[in-house]
Amino acid sequence: MNHKQKVAIWIGLLLIAQIGVYSPWIQEYNDGDVHLGPTASVHHWIFSPPGPPQWVWSKVSDKVKNPALWNSHLDVARLLAEWAAVIMVFGGLAWTLRKV
Repeated sequence: MNHKQKVAIWIGLLLIAQIGVYSPWIQEYNDGDVHLGPTASVHHWIFSPPGPPQWVWSKVSDKVKNPALWNSHLDVARLLAEWAAVIMVFGGLAWTLRKV
């Protein structure tokens, strides 16, 4: 493996780690009567799930503004798709940079 291939692989690994730490989340609202979801898919720090989306605070209804009624969970399908895209792009780049 030459130097250019190693650099491409390391950049790909760093992107995979960054996507894992700053991963995609799905936000949903459910108060028993009204279920809004998924309302947003955002990237956020893995150790602190996102709260309600920003558009909630501009709404008139105080019921929607209650943070306890918002649920956030990891968007695993999108996370795996992003990882697969990075692996394919940087794996292909490393393969094209090989010495013949």
